[in-house]
Amino acid sequence: MMSLFIGPDPSAHRMGLSVEKKLAITPHYLRDTESITVTTNSFGVSRSAESSTIRTLCISINTYLGPRCLSVPTGDSLNSTVNSLGGKIGFSV
Repeated sequence: MMSLFIGPDPSAHRMGLSVEKKLAITPHYLRDTESITVTTNSFGVSRSAESSTIRTLCISINTYLGPRCLSVPTGDSLNSTVNSLGGKIGFSV
C-alpha cells in the first residue's frame, strides 16, 4: 500500500531507493540519537537521499495511514485513557 506513495519514480534518470530500504532507513534514523551520518553510513545512501526519504515517508504516514489507522481519543474516552495511564505509571490527574 505504501509503495504507491513512496516507491521510486520510474521516470527518473537513476533508480531510486527501494520501498524496503526507505522503510528501514526511517525508523533507524528516528530511533538513533546520533547524527544523520550514522544512518547514511549504515545504509550506504547520501544525506540528501536520507533526508528526502524520511520527510516523504513521514508525510505519507501522516497523510494516508494516520486517518485510517490512528485515532485520538476525545471526551469521556480521553478521560478514561488518561486516568488508566496515570494509574499504570503512578501520577494522578
